[in-house]
Amino acid sequence: MFSAYDIDAFSQNLDWIGIMTYDYHSGANGKTGHHSPYKGRYPNTVDSIQYWTDKGVPPSKLIMGIPLYGRSFTLAEESFHGISAPATPGKPAMYTAEQGYIAFFEFCNGWEYRTEAGVGSYAFKGDQWVSYNDVSIIQQKADYVKQHKLGGAMVWALDLDDFSGEFCGQGKYPLLKALEKGLSLPAA
Repeated sequence: MFSAYDIDAFSQNLDWIGIMTYDYHSGANGKTGHHSPYKGRYPNTVDSIQYWTDKGVPPSKLIMGIPLYGRSFTLAEESFHGISAPATPGKPAMYTAEQGYIAFFEFCNGWEYRTEAGVGSYAFKGDQWVSYNDVSIIQQKADYVKQHKLGGAMVWALDLDDFSGEFCGQGKYPLLKALEKGLSLPAA
């Protein structure tokens, strides 16, 4: 079987390994889908972490990656806006200005929102569709980090959350604060 890299050598020689559990799905796939699903259809966050532990990497060396952005799509048909709807990469947003990529603060207001329980959330507005992690999914991922004694979590990237608190009406850094709260240990 082909192996892209030597996981045993990584495990023995690295203090930690960042698992980028995002960008699993994009507009290049030709249909909508979650780019950072917690659970559900493979690939997903839980299966990715489990793959590394099954290969012998101690959970304490694994750092779960959590995106503070969404992957955007342009729907082929506005009325068909669920998972697996035909789509292409989303239009560039005002601030990030990159096709298929959108900061959380750019779509947190004025969109219609849906959640696929235990998997992730998506939003749509006109012909634009975005998959993302909301506060609830981030809390579930933080719980997983603690329950499975992972080394921690990392995000991409701080400036993609509502850093000013002016866009989403949830205060400054609502996603990052959810992660911080989820990873906090109870007071002794």
